[in-house]
Amino acid sequence: MIYRFRPKNYPIFTLTTVEEILQNHTKGGSCTVTLDMGRTSSKIFFINDLICTNAFKIPICKLKDIKWREGDIYCYNGECFLKIAFFGDGKYYRLREVRFNTAPTLEISGIHMHRIKNITPWEDSLMKIKLAKIRRGHKVLDICTGLGYTAILAMLRGAVSVTTIERDINVLKIAEYNPWSRELA
Repeated sequence: MIYRFRPKNYPIFTLTTVEEILQNHTKGGSCTVTLDMGRTSSKIFFINDLICTNAFKIPICKLKDIKWREGDIYCYNGECFLKIAFFGDGKYYRLREVRFNTAPTLEISGIHMHRIKNITPWEDSLMKIKLAKIRRGHKVLDICTGLGYTAILAMLRGAVSVTTIERDINVLKIAEYNPWSRELA
C-alpha cells in the first residue's frame, strides 16, 4: 500500500515554549517563540487573556489547563490542544522532545527510535547518511521511514530519488504532526 503523507501544519507547544509564553504574558506586549520546534520563529502578541499570531488566537487559560511535562509535545488544532501521543495496535506512540529547538524522537512503547544521549535525533540521522556516503546523484532505499529524517537528509545531500518504506502506519500518522518531517510530503 502506498501511503500519502500529509503534514499537519499545526503550531507545536512544549513545556519550554509554554513557560516562555507564560513568563512573557505577565509582562504584556509580545514575544518571539518557536511554534515548530526550532525551525522558525513566530511573533506572539498578548491581547488581554489571548495569545495571538496571524494564524490563531488562544485563550491563555487553555495553556494553563494542561499539566505540561518535560518531553511532551502538543499541537493546537484551532480548537484545542492535542498531545501528540496515542495507543494503536497494542503499542503506545509518542512524539518526544529531547532538547529544546531541535528534532524530536519517536517513542514506541517507551523505546526511543533514535539515539538521544549526547546527540539529537537529527544529528544521529545525519551521521548515518555520512556513513553511507550518500551524495549527489544517488538513488536511496530507506527501510523503516520512522520520522523521515534519513530520507529527508538523503535528499538534502543530493540523492536524485529516495524510496522509503515503513510497515507501521501509526509511525507515519504521528510523523505528520512533526514539523521536522514535513519534507516527506
